[in-house]
Amino acid sequence: MYLSAGRASTHLAVHRSTEDDPKMIANIRLDVGLDELCAALMSSAACGSMSLLDGAGTRTGRRAVHPVSRGRDGLSWVLSRFGVGAGDEVVVTDLMCDTVGEAVYSTGARLVTYGLVPGSFMPSPQSCEQAISGRTKALIVPHLYGLQTGLADFASLATEHGLLLIEDSALSFPVNDGALEDRQTPAGCSLYSFNYGKPLAVGWGGLVSLSPSLAAEAGLPPVEPMDEEDDRFYAAALLVGHVMTDSARRSGAITRADVGLHLLTTEGGGGRPAVPDRAAVDAVFEAAGEGPAAVLEWCSRRGSGMRRSWRGTPMPSGVGGALGRARALAARLRLSRICAHGESEAEPMEVLRPGGYAERLLGLQERRLREGDTAASRRATASFYAANLDPDRWTFAEADQAAYWLSYPVAAQRPLRRDRLVRAVAERLAVDVCPYVWPDVLHRIPRLRGTVVAGPGSVESARLVDGLLNLPVHGQMPLEKAKALVELLNEEAAC
Repeated sequence: MYLSAGRASTHLAVHRSTEDDPKMIANIRLDVGLDELCAALMSSAACGSMSLLDGAGTRTGRRAVHPVSRGRDGLSWVLSRFGVGAGDEVVVTDLMCDTVGEAVYSTGARLVTYGLVPGSFMPSPQSCEQAISGRTKALIVPHLYGLQTGLADFASLATEHGLLLIEDSALSFPVNDGALEDRQTPAGCSLYSFNYGKPLAVGWGGLVSLSPSLAAEAGLPPVEPMDEEDDRFYAAALLVGHVMTDSARRSGAITRADVGLHLLTTEGGGGRPAVPDRAAVDAVFEAAGEGPAAVLEWCSRRGSGMRRSWRGTPMPSGVGGALGRARALAARLRLSRICAHGESEAEPMEVLRPGGYAERLLGLQERRLREGDTAASRRATASFYAANLDPDRWTFAEADQAAYWLSYPVAAQRPLRRDRLVRAVAERLAVDVCPYVWPDVLHRIPRLRGTVVAGPGSVESARLVDGLLNLPVHGQMPLEKAKALVELLNEEAAC
């Protein structure tokens, strides 16, 4: 991944340190630079509540905004609060984050999928209507890839059938809609995620936004604020993760840096994680106060143990298959625990600490999005793709359909040797093209088998996913590379 001391884009995801998974994987692209991150870190302690949390709690005539630990926790809480349970159905697009399926399944309900508008990435109201039955309790409509889905038709369906309309805004932060509590949306509930791969990302956390009437009925979610010590530890680890993706050291194809949270422990940088080394955390803060160069120098002094990294080139099928099976098994075990013990409801839901680093970083990113510079740059790259891809061979969206692009989705209209194409792009252009954002359509995901009913449009959605690519739109994608990428894609699709 890429980082400079200025305004370069960076990928970053933070995973909570545990004995089983003491890792922080840098793979999320943020539109802020190291200098801004340092400033956010140093000002967090003195910072008051940011705009994202100003609406927490119920306000008369305004939407209520509730911080939650994760978007999926917010979804399971909302569904449970409004009586969705065993024997009920929740209608959702087949092309969707699989964690949505987990959240619905944790309530005991069953998912019924619906498809997309033919030749597009937009949810289809007609397909959705066909999926509704007498057992349907809720309807989830996503803004896939940041595309602005029109909700009027879905709102009419929800009103006609007495359904809870949930707007999944995890990939579509409202850049031009003002404060979240002031948004005008027909959806009774809107969900936001700040996990990795989102417009606003700190690696964890999310928000639930409810209409005034639903907020009065739902009450407040069970929350336990993140304390200052945890916030400080996250901040230090987050900043180190950014530094370890410095483009000056690792330019070219996509790079992931495993700079585990155990690096800030007292156990010699290896083995099982210990209590965070307070001196190391303090040192990160001290370096940040002196500026980005000092942070880079401090990380350099920490030794080669912080530089374990690898190229993100495709793995051999045997290794990749084994890893895929292992991950699927782990996911099934996790899902079984959730279903058996109600873990998503029993666990305290962490929230953003008012004045904390996570909140400060979200506020920083929010301002960058609303200023329009980075959003406009991403739209410009998306516009180039839309103007130059062959419409007879590729399905793609218009650039003005999204206020902010995380990546630009395209799908081959004919069978495509996708793995070979992804490898060729990485080798010839040093460009990362992700085959997908989500692993598959919901009804084909192994761990959700038996919990998802493939509804209308599922066949078309599966065919779209089989030819899906996500093209980069970040600041490290100059026009020359975008042009070469388009030429390669058109050439491959024509074969």
